[in-house]
Order: sequence, then C-alpha cells, then structure tokens
Amino acid sequence: MRKALFVALAVFCTATVSEGAYANEQVVPLLNNVRVVSVSASEDVFANPDKAVFLIMIESEGATFKKSLEINTTRLKKLQELASALGFTQTHEYINLSQESSSFIKMNRAKSYRLFRFVNFETQTMKSVPELALKIAEWDDFYLREIHFENSEIESQKNRAFSKAFEKAKARAEFVAKEASQRLGKPIRISDTYTETSPKATPVNCDSIKVTAKVDLSCELLD
Repeated sequence: MRKALFVALAVFCTATVSEGAYANEQVVPLLNNVRVVSVSASEDVFANPDKAVFLIMIESEGATFKKSLEINTTRLKKLQELASALGFTQTHEYINLSQESSSFIKMNRAKSYRLFRFVNFETQTMKSVPELALKIAEWDDFYLREIHFENSEIESQKNRAFSKAFEKAKARAEFVAKEASQRLGKPIRISDTYTETSPKATPVNCDSIKVTAKVDLSCELLD
C-alpha cells in the first residue's frame, strides 16, 4: 500500500512538472534541437505633422489669493481670445500656488500670492503656430513652455515602418541562410519596437516626424 502510494505521488509530481514546463513553452518557446538564425533590422518613415500642442504658463501675483486669481483670469481671457482667433482650441489647464512670507518672524503671514496657471492649446492650422509663439514671447507674465507636434495617422506610419523593417530583416535572414548553405524556414519569433522623434520645447515649426521601427526576427534553418 505504501509503495503504491509512493508511485502515485511520483506520477503526480511528474505530471505537475510537465504541465508547468508546457505552460512556460507557450510564453518562451523552447528551441531544443532547432537551428535558428536571428537578425535585426530598422527602418525610418517620415510623416508631416497635422497638429501642434502648446503648453503656456500664465503668472500673476497679488496681496490676496482672490486678487492674484482675478489678475490671472484676466490674462487667461486675453490669451483665449488670441488663441481662438488663430484657430487654437483650449484642452485643459491647472493652477499652482506659491505663498511668499514678508519676513522670518512673520512666517505664517503671507505677503503675496503667486499663481502659475498652465494651459494647453492645440491646433491643426500649422501656419498659426509661429504667430502664437511670437505673441507669447512678447507678452509679460506669459511663458511658452513647450510646443509638441503630432500626426493623427501615427499608427499607420508605425505599420508602414514595420513592413519595411520586416522585409529588410527577412532579406537579411535569407542571405545568412544562403551563406551557411541552408534554407530559411518559418519564423519562430518576431518582436518590434518603435521610437517617435519630433521637435519639442523650442522649435516653432516642424517639417516632419520620424518614426523608427526595429524588428527582431528569428527563423528556422533547414537543410
């Protein structure tokens, strides 16, 4: 009886280990006894920007929080009117508050309230970008923190870059197989990564956004 129980337990443990190994194989294929060639390739594609996003900071200061907020709100309306006239749409905003004390002794009595309002505007009218940037640079207490350029079809651009990189990787794998007097078999592993590069912060125009796709390809080698 004890021997039978031991055998049954051994079979159960073996089955459990086998099941765990099989589960791991689904995530990372175990390529025992399989000859593999692994190559990498990358390709760039370029897309014209069709949207610009501005981050603008508005600063104000007053003896009370209410006064500082009133000043800041007035300046915001001035910015909103200009941005609207240039074809910009406000998306969101947030405010930071800084209290400055009059002296070390009166640490708990604020001398002034400084507000920093951060506002985002976006537009699809690229010709308006330099004009709004110039106005912000001329106005006191307005600060242009960033201009970010985007392309609404960026996912299709990534697909285009992937196709080019994949074809390059496949051609390279075929070349390696031929040099080794082998035939190229089916793909075993394919992975891809992307980088998107566009001018940020200081440029006020953008000719193109570069999308780079890198493909890592592993294929079987056959006789």
